[in-house]
Amino acid sequence: MVQTAYSVHSAPHENSPHVNINIILEQPHYWVVFKPAGLLTETDRSDEPSLETELLKLEQLKRFDKAYVRVIHRLDKWVGGLVLVARRKSAHVAFQQMVEAGQFQKTYHAFVSKPLPHPTGELSHWIARDPSGKKATVSSKKRPDSRLATLKYILLKDNHYEITLKTGRYHQIRAQLAFMGSPIIGDTLYTQRGLPPQNPIKLYAVALGFNDPATGVWQDISFMPY
Repeated sequence: MVQTAYSVHSAPHENSPHVNINIILEQPHYWVVFKPAGLLTETDRSDEPSLETELLKLEQLKRFDKAYVRVIHRLDKWVGGLVLVARRKSAHVAFQQMVEAGQFQKTYHAFVSKPLPHPTGELSHWIARDPSGKKATVSSKKRPDSRLATLKYILLKDNHYEITLKTGRYHQIRAQLAFMGSPIIGDTLYTQRGLPPQNPIKLYAVALGFNDPATGVWQDISFMPY
């Protein structure tokens, strides 16, 4: 596990809390950062600050007109965790190729309201977005527009699980665990209330594994926020 190198303060906004972005690892071609829950990963149609926009401001101070910031993968707004961010176009391309080749590893920790049936196992379902586009629907059988979603889980303690993704689908962990009757604590979207969460949920991206695009050396980066 690595320690925080330094922190960046996000801009205040009425729909997003003032938070610290922890820079976990800084390399010339990329960052590994801890995105706090409540901050968007990427810019959307709103004027809310995002991890991408705040890091771009930092990079502009360092590289001026040569600043380049692209997130390699996204986390939901109310999920906190590690995010890999490219600082060069060449690194962005290399990381995207790793993702497509299945050479990019992500590990999550989830705290659920009810235990899963077995202490360890694999879940495979078919996932699609609902008509609103703001929620995933899950089925045990293939349906039109659905995609296969698979994850592995291991019970760590009580209702605390380590989860590794074999696929990366929209709201995959949240939707699959809820479908199994074990929704993530605080995730009101996937409970009977069906309302988007307004506070952090108990899901964290705690570890990343990838090859450094400059050296080819495998990197295992972990950070526990709790």
